[in-house]
Amino acid sequence: MSLKSITAKFLDVVTGSGSTRYVINQKIGEYGKIVDLNIDKVQKKIDVVVQLKGEIMSIDIAIEKYSIEGGQSPKIFINKAHSNKPWVNAILRNHIVGKRFDLPGEHSDILDEFL
Repeated sequence: MSLKSITAKFLDVVTGSGSTRYVINQKIGEYGKIVDLNIDKVQKKIDVVVQLKGEIMSIDIAIEKYSIEGGQSPKIFINKAHSNKPWVNAILRNHIVGKRFDLPGEHSDILDEFL
């Protein structure tokens, strides 16, 4: 494990996934922000609460099963996910569940520690 990985993992533990939320919020800031994030690496679950700009109510998303495929081009495969919003369930069902997504290769050593 690299020093970069150790430092990132330490910061994430100390901040209660705060550093991971910060990084993701930098990417999605135009749309809203993640207000809560829990990653269970052992059970392969991710719980997210998102607050979209212009919306009063937050959106809960639960990824109940995921897997990571390593190698030169690491990917995440979402096996099962759902939300408290029917329209988000439709997006998950039609565009997320059952699909593979590239993980940034330059950060794969750090991502492996969190996922």
